[in-house]
Amino acid sequence: MYVSGHAAQSAIEDGATGRHLANRLPRDVAFDLPDPFTADKLVPRYTRLEINAAGLLSQADLQLVPREPSITIVGPSHVGSFAIYRVDITDMGAEPTIHWTSSDSSVLYPDAEATLIFFGSSTTTHQVSVQVTDPYGMSLTDSMTVTSAP
Repeated sequence: MYVSGHAAQSAIEDGATGRHLANRLPRDVAFDLPDPFTADKLVPRYTRLEINAAGLLSQADLQLVPREPSITIVGPSHVGSFAIYRVDITDMGAEPTIHWTSSDSSVLYPDAEATLIFFGSSTTTHQVSVQVTDPYGMSLTDSMTVTSAP
């Protein structure tokens, strides 16, 4: 489960320090809750931010809202001999397992969030795919067609 949200503007003092600290409040923090397969997440609405000599105090109201897990491959669809790709991951568990594949090409970092793929020296199309599995077993796959023309 995750917590995500934004600091309420009314809770921020006019000072630059308050704004800076409020912008650094957590937006996506993993929680180890009893039912990891729930389709919900906790979303805080920050209602108080207090800075004094003792430190920083924040307060938030939590709401339970549906999770919307997704992954997206980010990278070019027309390339030369190689290209860099990354996967954007939303609303999945912390520290997911990642696995890249690509037809008729070499994936340099198959288990990383970003990878380098070598497509070879001939003009052809390739299927670049990534599978992301979170620690609770939720698994998503995304693919894109890439044309290489060295």
